[in-house]
Amino acid sequence: MSTEEFEQYAQEAYRAIPETIRGRIHNLAFVIKDRPGNDMEPDLLGCYIGVPTTEWESGYDSLPDMIMLFRENIKAEALEQDGDTARVIRETVWHEVGHALGIDEKRMEVYEQRWEAAWKKNKTLAI
Repeated sequence: MSTEEFEQYAQEAYRAIPETIRGRIHNLAFVIKDRPGNDMEPDLLGCYIGVPTTEWESGYDSLPDMIMLFRENIKAEALEQDGDTARVIRETVWHEVGHALGIDEKRMEVYEQRWEAAWKKNKTLAI
C-alpha cells in the first residue's frame, strides 16, 4: 500500500465519523509515521497527543492536538488479522478520535463494538 493510499484511507475514516462528532473536534492534526518513536510503546497503531476536549477551559488556545498513525504497525496488524488494512486504519482513527473527545479505554471498547456493528451494517459510524 502506497503512502498516498494510506493517507486516503485515513481521510475516509475521519470523514466516516458523523458531523455531530467531528463538529466537536477542533485544532487537530493527523500525522502518519512509519513507526512509533523510541519513547513510545513499539506496537502502537496510533497515538493521540493533546488535551481532550472534555478538559478544555473557556478560551482554550494552543498548538494543534495530534493523532499519529503508525503505518508499518497498522499494516502488520492487518496482515495478522484479515489483511484489511483499511479496516485497521479506520478502527485506529476512530479510537484516537475517541481519546481526543475524552473517552477512556474502557468506554472506548464499548463504542468500538457498536461502531464496528454499525459499519458492517450500513458503512456509517453510530453513537
